[in-house]
Amino acid sequence: MLPDVSIDVQVDEAVLIACAGARLALKNLFILRTLRDGKAFDHTWYSTAVREELLNLANETDSDADRVLVERERAIKRQGRALFQDDYRLIDADLLDRREKVLRGLAARLRTLSADENHIAMLISEAREQALDEVVAAVSLGPLPGQAPEPDAMMLHQERLAALYDDLEELLASARR
Repeated sequence: MLPDVSIDVQVDEAVLIACAGARLALKNLFILRTLRDGKAFDHTWYSTAVREELLNLANETDSDADRVLVERERAIKRQGRALFQDDYRLIDADLLDRREKVLRGLAARLRTLSADENHIAMLISEAREQALDEVVAAVSLGPLPGQAPEPDAMMLHQERLAALYDDLEELLASARR
């Protein structure tokens, strides 16, 4: 049995997840536009992109809510036990009703957030910082394409490969015994 959590709390949690997804999409967009396309930062462009992402998520969520409503209407007419995981029955009607309400609440909140300039600015700032962190981490992991690794790094790599080769030979020998 699921704990009794208010619909508002579930909507809040869903908003956090949806915003994390929007932030991830925006972070990837920052990286692509900057590194691949050579575009400079344009707050207006990114604001529009975030708004569109949040509205797309809201529209998808409304579609999910419509689907759940249809499932609920179908489930109300069916008695007995479910035969598989999405074989909803009368006993599932309350759960489906709750799910639809959470989805409708999420869609409404996402639409509200898409018009909130402060929230948009926060998502842009966080995504930009994450993109920068990711690029810096990638560059610091090794040489750039076309650049030879440092001699010490090559030696360490060869030593590790040799140790791995030795371990594999030992495993093979013990398997033959």
